[in-house]
Amino acid sequence: MLDDARQAGNKAQEANVLNRTSNLLREEGKFEQAMPLLQQALSITQALDLNDLTFNIYKSLHHCYLQTNQLQKAYEYNLRAGEMDDYLLNEQRMNAFDELEVKYQTAEKEKQLVLAENESLLKSRELLKSRWAIALLVIALLIAALLTRHFQQKKKFAQLIAIHNQVRHEQELKQLQQEQESAAVKSLFIGQEQERRRIANELHDSLGGLLYSMQLQLSKTPNSVAALRPILENAIAENRRISQNLLPATLARLGLLPALREWAEQFEKTYTLPVHLDLPENDLPLPDEIATSLFRIAQELMNNAAKHAGASRIALHLHPGDETLSLLVEDNGAGFDPGQQTAGFLKTVNSRTQLLKGKLHVDSQPERGTTVIVEIPFPVG
Repeated sequence: MLDDARQAGNKAQEANVLNRTSNLLREEGKFEQAMPLLQQALSITQALDLNDLTFNIYKSLHHCYLQTNQLQKAYEYNLRAGEMDDYLLNEQRMNAFDELEVKYQTAEKEKQLVLAENESLLKSRELLKSRWAIALLVIALLIAALLTRHFQQKKKFAQLIAIHNQVRHEQELKQLQQEQESAAVKSLFIGQEQERRRIANELHDSLGGLLYSMQLQLSKTPNSVAALRPILENAIAENRRISQNLLPATLARLGLLPALREWAEQFEKTYTLPVHLDLPENDLPLPDEIATSLFRIAQELMNNAAKHAGASRIALHLHPGDETLSLLVEDNGAGFDPGQQTAGFLKTVNSRTQLLKGKLHVDSQPERGTTVIVEIPFPVG
C-alpha cells in the first residue's frame, strides 16, 4: 500500500516536471517540441485523476496547436479544457455543499441537545440561525465562483491583446527594416548608374575626342606611321565598347528593346558566342528606371553565362503577359546545383528584382545548362 502511494507520488512529480519543461519550450516558441511532453504528462494525470493539472495541460495543448495552425486539434483541446473547467467547478460546488451538509448535521445535533434542555424558544432560534447561515454561505460561494471566473476571463483577454500587440509591433519593425534596406539598395543602384554615366561621358568627351583627333592627324601623315592606325582604331573601338557598357546611349534614346538588340550584337563580337533573341515586335512602355534595371539584369546574367558556364549558345527572351513581364536568360553550359550556392549568388540581380517587386527563379542542374527567370508586375504603374 505504501509502495503504491510512493509510486503515485513519483508519477505525479514526473507529470509536473514534464508540464514545466513544456512551458519553458512554449515560452521559447518551440511548440512542436512541447506537444509530446504535454501528451506524456496528460497520460499520467488522467491515470491518477489529477484534474487540476489535466486542465492546465489541456489549455497548454490548445495553445500549442493554435500556434502551429492545427486549428481542429486546438478546438478539441479547448473543448476538453472547458469541460474539465466545468467539472472542477461542479466538484468545488459539491465539496462546498458537502461541507455545508456536515455543518448542518452538526448544527442539528447541537439543536437536539439544546431542545433537550429548552424545547421552546431555543429550538426555533437555532433552526432560524441554521437556515440563514446556509443561505448566506451558498450565496457567498456562488458570488465567489462568479467573480473568480470573471477575473480569469479578463486576464485571458488581456493576455490575448498583449500577444496581438506584440505580433503587430514585430511585423511593423520587420516591414520598416525591409523598406530601409530596399531604399538603401535603390540608392546604391542609382549612384552606380550616375557614376557610370559620368565615366561614360568623360570617356566620350575627353578620351574619345583625343583618339578621334589623333586618327584624323594620322590620316594626313606619311605611310611610315601607317602601322599605328590599326592600334588607334582598336583603341577607339575599345573606348566605344567601354562607354557602351557603362551607359548604352540606345537605351536612353530608343528604349529597352533596341538597347538589348545592340547589346546582343556587341556581346557576340566580344565573346564570339551566338545569342538567340526572342523580343516583342513593339517597344514596351516602361519607365527609365525599370528599363535600366532590366537591361542591367540581362547584362549580368549573359556575362555570367559567358564567363563561368562554358556555354556554346545563349538565349535572351522578353515576354510581356497579362499580369507579368518575364525576362529569361538560358544557356547550354555546365550548370550547377542551386542549393550549393553561397549567400552572395546573384545578389545584384536579386536586389534589382526585389526593387521591381518581382520574383527570381533559377533552374539549373550539373551538365544540363541554366535558366534564370525574372518576373515583374506588368503593365507597370
